[in-house]
Amino acid sequence: MNGSVTMRSRSRWLYCGLAILFLLGSLLSYAPARTEAAERLTATIVPTEDTFAYRDSNQSASPTLVSRYNGGGYERVSYLKFDLSNLAGMTVEHATFKVYLIRTEGMGDVGAFGLTDNDWSDDTVHLTNEDGTFRRPSEEGRTLLGRYAFNTSGTNAVGAWIEYDIAAYLNERLQDGETAATVMLKNFSYAESSATAGQGFAYFGSSESANRPTIEAVYSEGGTAGGPPAKPTVVLAGIEPSPPTITLKWAAAARAAHYTVSRSVYEEGAFVALDGALRSMEDGVYFDDSTVQSDRVYGYKVTAYSEDGSSAESDVLVVTVPPFLGPGDETSASFAPTDDAYINQANENAYLNFGNRQEMIVRHNAAFWKRVGYAKFDLGALVGVTDVRKATLRLYLRDVQSGGSMVGLYAIRDNAWSEADITAFDVPSEEGKELIGSVNALAGVPTNAWYEIDVTPYIRQRFANHERELTIMLLGGLDAQRSQGYAYFGTKESPNGPGLTIDYVIPDRVPPLEPPAPAVLEATGTNVTLGWPVVAGAAKYRVYRKSEGEAQFAPLHAGTYVENGTVYANDASVEFGTSYEYRVDAIGPGGDALSGQPVLASTPPLELAAPMGLRETLNKGDALALAWEAVPFATSYELYRSLQPEDGYALVAEVAETAFEDEGLALDARYYYRLKAKRGRYESPLSEAVAMRTERYATTVFGRVALEGAADHGGIVVRLSVDGLEAKRAVTDAAGNFALYAVPPGAYELAFTKAAYLKRISADVTVEQADVDVGSLGELKLGDLNGDDRIDLSDLRLIAAAYGNRSSSVDFNPLLDLNRDGRIDRADVDRLLVHYGAATGRGD
Repeated sequence: MNGSVTMRSRSRWLYCGLAILFLLGSLLSYAPARTEAAERLTATIVPTEDTFAYRDSNQSASPTLVSRYNGGGYERVSYLKFDLSNLAGMTVEHATFKVYLIRTEGMGDVGAFGLTDNDWSDDTVHLTNEDGTFRRPSEEGRTLLGRYAFNTSGTNAVGAWIEYDIAAYLNERLQDGETAATVMLKNFSYAESSATAGQGFAYFGSSESANRPTIEAVYSEGGTAGGPPAKPTVVLAGIEPSPPTITLKWAAAARAAHYTVSRSVYEEGAFVALDGALRSMEDGVYFDDSTVQSDRVYGYKVTAYSEDGSSAESDVLVVTVPPFLGPGDETSASFAPTDDAYINQANENAYLNFGNRQEMIVRHNAAFWKRVGYAKFDLGALVGVTDVRKATLRLYLRDVQSGGSMVGLYAIRDNAWSEADITAFDVPSEEGKELIGSVNALAGVPTNAWYEIDVTPYIRQRFANHERELTIMLLGGLDAQRSQGYAYFGTKESPNGPGLTIDYVIPDRVPPLEPPAPAVLEATGTNVTLGWPVVAGAAKYRVYRKSEGEAQFAPLHAGTYVENGTVYANDASVEFGTSYEYRVDAIGPGGDALSGQPVLASTPPLELAAPMGLRETLNKGDALALAWEAVPFATSYELYRSLQPEDGYALVAEVAETAFEDEGLALDARYYYRLKAKRGRYESPLSEAVAMRTERYATTVFGRVALEGAADHGGIVVRLSVDGLEAKRAVTDAAGNFALYAVPPGAYELAFTKAAYLKRISADVTVEQADVDVGSLGELKLGDLNGDDRIDLSDLRLIAAAYGNRSSSVDFNPLLDLNRDGRIDRADVDRLLVHYGAATGRGD
């Protein structure tokens, strides 16, 4: 079945509608509305799950869905799941699957396919690592819903909605009794579509973006608006000892307006309806019963109600309340993290959030490609506890790869982070970090196994400081070799998440909660530090702030830490010359809060210095690349230009960086530049005028050269010479591209050099009036280790002298490690012998 595809540009009203859907989030996963006829309904359905997968990487938190064909195993495939439960028993008259095309790269043909496999979640989809936990939805019996071909001509419908007619597909799913539908976005291969296929990328908006995918359906009511709600399934969410409280949980039922909870003393009496408030959370509905007694057994039933009737009663949940202990008794409490996540510094992954993954990846890497894990625990339930007998941290090691690593466990003070927001560019501060334990995750250790770490001294220290929020950071490379392998731990989203068990003595009394008394300890233009004495009855603290002209206090993203009986909080989001009012709340173990008296802090005004060091970094003839020194606290710079040194200056640009390229200039002309630094309402004086003159020519010589056996071709020095005298110089980028600017007419020689590679000299290059593209000039041969323009015995002797050295050796020379495996051995000798006897020659 091939559905039709249409494209519609974003209109003002559609944009407003989508923005409203985005703000309401999951509350509008269904938005049914009656049409003019009572028996016809409309629904806008947004995905309950969506992600795109790349090899063994899952991108469920990405604001984009990506689709790409690649025969070499580098494809990207996107999956979206929609909940159809409110359409059960209905007939769909019209249905449109709409997805927003953000941009394209290259050429390709993306198909939208309906799948029958709904047994997946957005954080467990992998394309290559299918081990029972991670898998890709089956494509067996897939249905083509429509396709969209894109190309390199610039005529693609970027910034627009692509629509697929999927009414027939939805009716098939509903007739089969299914309550979910999966749509896959996958590019066609060359074999499937030779005319339009390619290895290009298509980027669509995901449910994490403002332009979320939707299904818009018009369907027949069939007599009722969906019938009564489904029977709830009730589970035990927790039992608290003081006061004895049982917490129930169940999934929100479609169409349910309210619920009743009934309880009996199990097998002793009738069920009686309970009073109490329900709590609707993202993961379900919660009910707290604080009228129970210890050492008793209770039964619970829940019924859901809608305008169409009531559900069947839930199955009876039997809960045994244990006998609770008293002061002086030894007991234990176990805690799961409130937040856990890891960050990935590698390339574009640095911008992604991995807080909803079922694994926490830890890796040391000296080249800033680390994976670092974090786990935060809230121990507020133990306020007043002073006698800790033992504290054990449990971590589940799922796997090790590439040799693994010795993982260090560090306590850090900064608890002001969330698993939903953390990225490699927004991580907790490591100030004051303390090593509290380690996990041997090197190759050969048992995997799919629990590891227990004694953290008793650490917990005792924190409890002595009245601290009950704790963050533990997992950092690889603790072993002497600084191993750069991978360690995979379970998270709270998995069946085997981290846990912290504390054995303690029940205190005689929990200290009463008192209002904190904050004071301003320091106020600079970039930071305000607050401090207040520890409140003994507080489990944690929350800091609030309001600025000049604001009527209400707002929560401040500021962590707290304790030293010598004083609690500290830093606000690093202040501005110069501004007054702020702060309020601190002490929060007890039960969630009750007391507010301290507000305090006022005023930051000093700012005096910005005039920028210095304005200079030319590249002269292209018709453009000048400029740079200057950063001015402390400046957030932007205004660049002015004139043809006269004293006056006539006009604003060229305002930039946040300390560099700018001024284009469209006249050849062989003198210009004068001045700079001004800015931050908000503050401005510096203008800098002194600096004169610069453009070159007489604007001709560019460009091309590409590569390094043999390397993925990164950057750093090759390119020299353009006449009769042995250097005229121009450039350095290649990572792709090996180079450009030499403002080249006068003439005949030149091109030479390419880089340490450990044989110098390469090209044939003559003739420059006239037009730019010259010399094309791809091949590769530099690896092996000239001493830079004498030949690969011979002298280079072999250098390897022999360092034979056996490893990357951990003090005198390790990476230039001699020709195959980049971290050691100097026979493999490097073999690599050098590939070009043994070669020498630099003209035209090589």
